[in-house]
Amino acid sequence: MNVVQKTAAALILALATAGAGAASAEPFAVAHPRRAEVSERLHMEHARIEAARRTGRISPRKAAYLHRKVMKIGREARFEARKDHGVLTRHHFRKLNREEN
Repeated sequence: MNVVQKTAAALILALATAGAGAASAEPFAVAHPRRAEVSERLHMEHARIEAARRTGRISPRKAAYLHRKVMKIGREARFEARKDHGVLTRHHFRKLNREEN
């Protein structure tokens, strides 16, 4: 191998290692009980919306609107959890549950 190939190989290895380190540097407790409950409720809400749309109880437009609202709550949950190392605080958990209700 010449110097350019060795340098390129070292650079690729460094980038791969840095990417893996960055991914593990952000501990994200997906299985935390409060996050799991919020995620499960969001999943069930999506299923209810789809069932209502399929049976004709709501229009496709209304279903899309409701899906967007549910996704907004999910984004908010991820944002709040990211601030606290992947864990939803009780305050944010209660706030998200009120929004889901």
